[in-house]
Amino acid sequence: MRVRLLLIGWFVFFGILPLAMANDACTHVDLDWISAQAPLPPDAKIVFKQEQSGLCEVVLSIEGRLAPIYAGKDFVMAGQMYKQGQALTRETMDGLSDVAQEEQKAAKEKEALLVEKRKAFFKTRIKSLPPLCPCPLNLGIQKDQSM
Repeated sequence: MRVRLLLIGWFVFFGILPLAMANDACTHVDLDWISAQAPLPPDAKIVFKQEQSGLCEVVLSIEGRLAPIYAGKDFVMAGQMYKQGQALTRETMDGLSDVAQEEQKAAKEKEALLVEKRKAFFKTRIKSLPPLCPCPLNLGIQKDQSM
């Protein structure tokens, strides 16, 4: 009886240990690791991450657009993944359509805010800029003709 329990214990221990020690393909993948592999713009962020066929499937938001990439232990690749004729990347991207719309909306709002800031800057500083610029900035304003 003791031998049987000991053997069962060994089988359980050595059967579960490799599963527990197996690393998830996505544990090491974060924005810093990806940017060490390939250049990314400063506004890039991870919006989705999951294991897919031994690789880590990551969807990045870059300037309001979603970009799927796949990461291994020491590499990153971009493109479409197919498995047995099935487009896995397309399925993932279809599932993230609401996230894509939110990211595009946020990017448009950010761009509109930047445009408003530029307008406000020029509106408040238009009088001090002409000496710095060779081109006239006040085209609609008449100059004094008496000179």
